[in-house]
Amino acid sequence: MEVHHHSHSPDPGLHGGRKKWTHYFWEFFMLFLAVTLGFFVENKREHYIEHKREKEYVKQLVQDLKTDTAFFLVSISANTSNQARMDSLIVLLQQYRQGESTEDMYYLARNITSRGISTQYSNRTFEQLKNSGSLRLIRNTRVLDSVTLYYESLKDLDIRLQHRLQRLHNLFLANEDLFDGWALTGIADSGLKKISHTPPLLTNDKATISRYITRLGYYKSADEAIIGRIREIYLPSAIRLIALLKREYHLSERTPSEK
Repeated sequence: MEVHHHSHSPDPGLHGGRKKWTHYFWEFFMLFLAVTLGFFVENKREHYIEHKREKEYVKQLVQDLKTDTAFFLVSISANTSNQARMDSLIVLLQQYRQGESTEDMYYLARNITSRGISTQYSNRTFEQLKNSGSLRLIRNTRVLDSVTLYYESLKDLDIRLQHRLQRLHNLFLANEDLFDGWALTGIADSGLKKISHTPPLLTNDKATISRYITRLGYYKSADEAIIGRIREIYLPSAIRLIALLKREYHLSERTPSEK
């Protein structure tokens, strides 16, 4: 009897036969593609969110700058008028003779210390960006440099405003030596209007009057320097920066928050 030996081919499915290298390649490729696409989608999503935040911050910066320009214009107008009051008071004091009317002098002295305003500006958004590390969101280097330069330049204005405040304090002290307190209070109570029958100056001493004029002149010079810087530097800079931000970020003339 013949014995037949049958050769049996291994069943890949049952005995775990070796797979072709192309099979492994496609598995790796599909996994790599899935991870890459996931990373790409997430990166695009983060990029979109950051770009949206960047534009919102830029809109806020524009609003701050518009606030600045409004403050600057009011400051120029109010303090220029106050400069004229100071000039008038200096002339009246230089010409003053005992027994003459003091109504104009009292009126001007009280208004000078009340009508002049301290210049303000808004750096809220810039400080928020800087302190939170979010300045990196502004990827436009020209815009970032311009914004940073503008707010850094305002540090000089802060110094000048402190100097002006000290000069104003000195002027208040000089008022006490020359003008009757009841009369000054009466002008304030009347809404800073001129009142009649004001008393004579507290003294006719030339040295005291001269000291008052000197302090008034110092205050006038400090105030005049600020007006000049605002008119020549800060106001034009704010206007140019608004135009740059609107142009670079394609903002409409009126942002949604303005409507």
